[in-house]
Amino acid sequence: MSSGPPPLNLLPPITFEQIGSLLLIIFGSTIEMVPKTYHVVLTNPMIFIIGMFVSAGLTACNRIILAFAVAFFLVNLLRIMPKSKSNKTVEINHPGVKEAFKPSGAIEWVTNNKKWFVEKVLKEKPIGIQAKELDTYPVQA
Repeated sequence: MSSGPPPLNLLPPITFEQIGSLLLIIFGSTIEMVPKTYHVVLTNPMIFIIGMFVSAGLTACNRIILAFAVAFFLVNLLRIMPKSKSNKTVEINHPGVKEAFKPSGAIEWVTNNKKWFVEKVLKEKPIGIQAKELDTYPVQA
């Protein structure tokens, strides 16, 4: 028997699965840095569906670290998803007639100087106002 030197192990101490997982986690945590032109592609619902199937398949193959990284990336994609415009609907005096108001801006405290004419006449006491101008849109029923 010859006792020679042990065989050389040329692989790094970290596996390619761990490197890929680390890259997915880093990319997922810095997802806001992606240019806005790619947001539409990345937030496509098919990306989520395929990503969930990939994550489930990796879990079934006992690749838990990589499955977690894919799921983490998918959850972070929700941060760049375009926000849906929600309009609050306000009922006016006539039943069946609705008008949507879309307030914008910061809340300002109302003092006696800042009251609207109608508020002064009706002796209303508002605490704050969110917007001085409102965009109104008719609600299609």
